Amino acid sequence: VRVVTDSIRRVVPEGIELHSGEVVPLDIIVCATGFDVSFCPRFPIIGKDDCNLQDMWTQNLPSAYMSCAVTAMPNYFVFMGPNAPIGHGSVLSIAEQVARYIVRMLTKCQVEGIKTVVPKADAVREFAEHAHTFLPRTIWAGNCRSWYKNGTVDGPITALHPGSRIHWFHMMEIFRSEDYEYEYYDKSNRF
Repeated sequence: VRVVTDSIRRVVPEGIELHSGEVVPLDIIVCATGFDVSFCPRFPIIGKDDCNLQDMWTQNLPSAYMSCAVTAMPNYFVFMGPNAPIGHGSVLSIAEQVARYIVRMLTKCQVEGIKTVVPKADAVREFAEHAHTFLPRTIWAGNCRSWYKNGTVDGPITALHPGSRIHWFHMMEIFRSEDYEYEYYDKSNRF
């Protein structure tokens, strides 16, 4: 482990470039944004067809597949994303469950020669529809200002899972591979 205090100039294919000009090679970048519940990233995250996650989640309600994967963002996973069971108990067990889910996906990619994985748009849309149908019937939709509703009194609930904590755990234990699109390293033969 090396502590780097120089600020980041930009993300490059090899990792990050510091303001000093040094390129730090990285396999993964983990961002911790604190208690900003808008879900909108503070920097551009560019996906398929130059789609920017900042624009996606500013112009539309934030939505993610099972709170951890975003359509049009290949190989992008997030902890405590939109509609996670954050109000249902300990954050640690939620983070552990997402980590296990991501590791299962990474294992699938390594074993099966998958280059990119992204949730299907219809799977993300249907999960969001389920959430926006279920959550208004809950106590979380009460007439009060709440961070679950991005600080509004009557806004949509984007910070909570549409169901119980145990429901979410069971959903995360069953990996629904049909809800994802895959690009293989060898496009002519997946085996």
